[in-house]
Amino acid sequence: MTVQIRRSTTPGNAPSSLLVGELAINEADQRLYHRNAAGAVTYSDLGRNQLSASEHSPSTEGQTVFSVGNYTVGSVSIYVNGVLIASTDYTATNGTTITLGSGLEMGDILTVVRIGRAAVSGGFTAQETTAGAAQTTFTVSGGYTVGQIVVYLNGVLLPSSEFTATNGTSIILATASVAGDILTTYKMD
Repeated sequence: MTVQIRRSTTPGNAPSSLLVGELAINEADQRLYHRNAAGAVTYSDLGRNQLSASEHSPSTEGQTVFSVGNYTVGSVSIYVNGVLIASTDYTATNGTTITLGSGLEMGDILTVVRIGRAAVSGGFTAQETTAGAAQTTFTVSGGYTVGQIVVYLNGVLLPSSEFTATNGTSIILATASVAGDILTTYKMD
């Protein structure tokens, strides 16, 4: 399964349905839409957070450097063909380019999701953890607010039926991870 991102800048535009692994961002309304455990479309209100996504197609086989416009260092997520890649697989340190650790194939799509912060509101904090063999419990640094956390395993968005996040401090996977798996959490600040 891959994560697919749909984007709109039209106020009031909300998806009527989403497939498993699809997310929809409405930048005008500052909402992130996703499926809940029952399959219904629901959203997280992002308040005054500023969210934007842009797609970049490689012009040559093996391309690693992408000019992506302005971003805040530490506030981007990078997807290749809809799959979130680990922060260790790219460099995003200058605010204008992304450099991948290995080249893409012709036709691959690089998506940059920028998460900015308004002066009067919080934002999101991302945390990546490399799993040990058969690990199920992962501590979220600084804790989280129940219901305001998104969990990915190896770049794939996990449905809420595949993890428990009810104590504000840790995530418990329903199925044990494999050594080297990457668990990524995004929590609202």
